[in-house]
Amino acid sequence: MARELKVGDPVVFIDEGRSKHAAIVTRVWESVGGLPGCNLAFVVGNESQTDQYGRQIERRTSLVHVSQNAAHASAWQWPDE
Repeated sequence: MARELKVGDPVVFIDEGRSKHAAIVTRVWESVGGLPGCNLAFVVGNESQTDQYGRQIERRTSLVHVSQNAAHASAWQWPDE
């Protein structure tokens, strides 16, 4: 049975430098010929980027699964991958 990606699911965001960040899905959209795409939010890695609420949050949009991204960056993957 195929996995279903849903809003609120934990995923891993792989940034432009191929660093990995724990993230939460904020929107899911259908992908052509593969796993769905998503938008997500994650806590920034830079400890100096804080505000009165704590560490700042960044968002990324229009991400495909890492298996559908030749650069293996700016993509998402399941936490157990």
